[in-house]
Amino acid sequence: MKQEFQKFCTANLAIYHAAQIVLHIEINDLQIYAGASHIIGRSVTKGDRERSRLRVERWAKSNSLSPAKAGSHAAYILRDGIRKLKNWDAGDFFHYPWCLYLATLTCWTFQVCSKNEVGDEGFVNEEDDEESDWDSRAEMNALVSAMARSNLEDLGKVSGKYRTGDLPRVMAKHLSSIRWAVVQEGMIVLKGLAGKSKNR
Repeated sequence: MKQEFQKFCTANLAIYHAAQIVLHIEINDLQIYAGASHIIGRSVTKGDRERSRLRVERWAKSNSLSPAKAGSHAAYILRDGIRKLKNWDAGDFFHYPWCLYLATLTCWTFQVCSKNEVGDEGFVNEEDDEESDWDSRAEMNALVSAMARSNLEDLGKVSGKYRTGDLPRVMAKHLSSIRWAVVQEGMIVLKGLAGKSKNR
């Protein structure tokens, strides 16, 4: 009974955090920036991609606290799933995998856009062995924990201290078991992020 209540609370609190993310960034731009080829059944054009890139990068580099607020709420969604659920299993709450996808994109975008220099350190080999999975999960946990415990003014200091590719890699693997078409499309986007050799 306690476990079911924990799932209920975690899944429903994720809606609140996701709503806060949506207040601070246009999620269609976020998905296109991350590499989505379709949004709500419509193909993404080259013009869409360039427009979204400009919007997201302008948002990330703005002097407002909007990017930090979105990143913070995203980190809370992921941290609660790590701490309170077993393998992010929220039971029958169908919206929860979508919240995880949105949180992953937001954290990744915040991290990548906040870095001054980009390189190969943010990504790991696509080896599908147990050691690589453990390493990716440990790095993801460290990133999420650091983002969740930072205050808004200092959140940007977390950027560059952790590999950015591990979070989408771990989450893509988790979401691959979800049969909802929208989540499957999101899983493909996350696999693309984890497989890139360089950040933008």
